[in-house]
Amino acid sequence: MEIRIKSGFTLIEVILVVGIVIVIASITLANFPEFNERIGIEQEAGKFVLAARKAQSYALGVREFQIGSKIFPPYGVSATINDRIHFTVFGDTNLSNRFENFLGESVEVFTVSPRVEIHEICGNYQSIPPGPCNLTTADIVYIRPAPSIVLTGVVGGIPLSYNDIKVVFTTLDGSIRKDVVIWSTGQISIE
Repeated sequence: MEIRIKSGFTLIEVILVVGIVIVIASITLANFPEFNERIGIEQEAGKFVLAARKAQSYALGVREFQIGSKIFPPYGVSATINDRIHFTVFGDTNLSNRFENFLGESVEVFTVSPRVEIHEICGNYQSIPPGPCNLTTADIVYIRPAPSIVLTGVVGGIPLSYNDIKVVFTTLDGSIRKDVVIWSTGQISIE
């Protein structure tokens, strides 16, 4: 006599496993939009840091502004509240330590993701007491050969020098933010 043992899943076991999978999937999908926004804002802050490092590289590498121009200017990155979705790498051809678009100083313009904007710009954020967060423009310029770094912020139309500048990126609803802090020593951090 041969004994056969049936193996398989009962209906209750199958329903239980499917239920667990549905619960895990619904939790994951419920958090996906916020997760996606966090990744997006992290990428945009990282893109700003890379733009600053690119400007630094151009300056230290003695990059010619335009081929054949024989102009080897300092380079910088500029952000402004007046255009919350763009920031620019520029060649400071007139040595003003500021980005002047009307002079054709733009080298590369970066566009932030549609879900992210430049929310505010702060000067001397790391000082005691912290400086203002009402800057309309920030220009970070790398000057060789030292390399020297000049941080200029504009408040009320007046350009002022700062020891550090913070550029704040937020989602459009303001729920998620990332701060990029650049010091006059060259250190850059994403907070």
